[in-house]
Amino acid sequence: MSGRRKSDGESPPCSIDISHLRGEQRQLLSSLLRAGEVPFGIVRNEVIAAGSFADEIQDALDWVTKPSPIDESEFDDPEFRGDLPPLVKPSRPSLPDGRRPATRCRRFNAGLIDQVLVGVPTGLAAHAKAATWMVIMVHMFYFVGPAAMFGWSIGKLVVRTRVVDLENHRSPNWWRAIVRWLVPYAVVIVGLTVGLPGDVMGLVIAFVYLPIMLDLRGWHDRAAHTLVVEARRSSGPVAT
Repeated sequence: MSGRRKSDGESPPCSIDISHLRGEQRQLLSSLLRAGEVPFGIVRNEVIAAGSFADEIQDALDWVTKPSPIDESEFDDPEFRGDLPPLVKPSRPSLPDGRRPATRCRRFNAGLIDQVLVGVPTGLAAHAKAATWMVIMVHMFYFVGPAAMFGWSIGKLVVRTRVVDLENHRSPNWWRAIVRWLVPYAVVIVGLTVGLPGDVMGLVIAFVYLPIMLDLRGWHDRAAHTLVVEARRSSGPVAT
């Protein structure tokens, strides 16, 4: 929002008609005005505020009502509206091919599925004194092979995400896939070969994945120069 403000007592109140807005547009307008610290009220079909805020309210109203050139049923990013720049930077800006970084929820669900399918079985096998090299190889091929060839693990396939090279947005090559697997699980390999307390291994693995909460890329993604994205592309123009 712009900074064109005076004290409420310096200008008479203004009222702006919003009877033409849909319900979701009214909610978005209210959110924008609150974010811009504009004191306002909605009475019937009008926004009431001090006259000094009229320009800011009109700017927000223009932004909310700007026609979208894309099918909104196929595009779920309310921060993008037509050819107007977003008032709030998108938390998951689209890639050039239309895909967006996978949400934290999808990444968690994919990881949970993969752990059930391979993490738990290999852990039980190691506890049962299976050959260490075999446990490591099974775990590695489960993650590295599909990632390098197709960009997914079974967990990612189920939740419809893919891991891609950060530069060309294609499936990572074998080297990047190996690095991406090795960074979080090197401590497990050390634990299986020379012995480490389970809580230490757990803390190290948690530290590797922790940055996902900040910008959707863990330390393994950073080391391998990869990104996990949604498999489904957004239709229409891509927000930049």
